[in-house]
Amino acid sequence: MTETAQLAKQNGDQRTFDDPLALCIVSLINAMKADFGHKFKSQFGDPEALRLYKRRLYAKLKGLEIPDIVDGYERYFEKNTEWPPTVPQLFSLVEQAIKSRVNAEKNRVEAERLAELPPPKHQCDPLAMLADAKAGSGKPGSKAAALQNHAAVLELSHSKTLHSFAGFEHGCTIPGCSNAGTISAGTVGGSNFYCREHFRMA
Repeated sequence: MTETAQLAKQNGDQRTFDDPLALCIVSLINAMKADFGHKFKSQFGDPEALRLYKRRLYAKLKGLEIPDIVDGYERYFEKNTEWPPTVPQLFSLVEQAIKSRVNAEKNRVEAERLAELPPPKHQCDPLAMLADAKAGSGKPGSKAAALQNHAAVLELSHSKTLHSFAGFEHGCTIPGCSNAGTISAGTVGGSNFYCREHFRMA
């Protein structure tokens, strides 16, 4: 009985000569023997330990795609060259391989969908607009017009600015001063109030 058939029989699969997963596990074990050498022999020197390892792999990976299993092993070997993978390590990397394959398939489908859409209609030509701007920058009066527009914007902005002045009862006592009167010569505020500028001259 071949190793593939024996592994399949141990796991209750009667398709002893037509079991892709069993064949895949045998191939993985052979790859591990070649990749890890004496470390593999040291870890699985006991035939019973190797048999349990194969059975555990078969049970954990059952139902998964063979290319994903192979991809998971390759992912492991890219970063780990000392010891063969444990079953949880290999299974985790197989899951990552599945996610990567699913995402790649989604991206491929989305790319095909976008490729079938009609090209976008541009309402303007940016290159033409840039060329017009460069051509107009050297015309006489263009700079003056730009400065005039800038001045108009500043004037409009200034006209909308609200200025707050102190009320009569709170203002500086100096006639014509619109600043708030906040300083008094009296200790209790009984005298006239001045702003900080006029208090110096009081």
